[in-house]
Amino acid sequence: LACERWNADRRLERRTIEFNADGAAMSEGVVLPFAQSGSEVLTLGARMLEPDVLNIRAWALDAVDETSPGTWDCEAIIDGLSGDRPAERAGALECPKVRTRVRCRFDPTAGRVDPASPVAISLERCWSVTPSAALDEAGPAAVDAEWRSAVVGMESFGEGEGTLSAAGIELHGEPGLLRLTLRSGTRAQNGYSSVSISRSWVGECCEGPDAACSVFTEVEVTDDTTGDK
Repeated sequence: LACERWNADRRLERRTIEFNADGAAMSEGVVLPFAQSGSEVLTLGARMLEPDVLNIRAWALDAVDETSPGTWDCEAIIDGLSGDRPAERAGALECPKVRTRVRCRFDPTAGRVDPASPVAISLERCWSVTPSAALDEAGPAAVDAEWRSAVVGMESFGEGEGTLSAAGIELHGEPGLLRLTLRSGTRAQNGYSSVSISRSWVGECCEGPDAACSVFTEVEVTDDTTGDK
């Protein structure tokens, strides 16, 4: 389970809870990099429909990997599910929102995704408009296997390994540029054909967190049937 909230410094925090086969939970929290979409840095109060809820198609959370000089940790969050939409389970909780999260490690100087680090694709389903509050109220101990199955809500949801294209994801890298495209598949309810998010690096981006470097993002939506969301 992943829950996100704004902290007192107006930064996004992500709390991740993992369950093993016995149902025991391990919790981890991290402050996320500033999210960017186009020329906009997304902060508390920016582009929101409801309190604390971001209203935008895609954004990027990128930061220098301090353990590996020359490499960036890149994460893209895109509204909607990539590829073919799985069938819904009986008893699934009502879902106000779904998203796809793609994480990779990228060398902007070489223009190459790190071949030693797998590209991770997470299909995520929101069970509450304020999931952090809902989880805090129940507590990890109250999260049993039946509830987790209802929250996941879909069959074969994000399981296994495969190619990026089979998952509806395309990655293209070249020096100073990383472009990610999500394509809607069978039974998709995304309201668009595809979303592309491009990052462009300018400056000495691989010299550590204090380097003189700028990262620009650009989001392009194809066949959007729902407007600017």
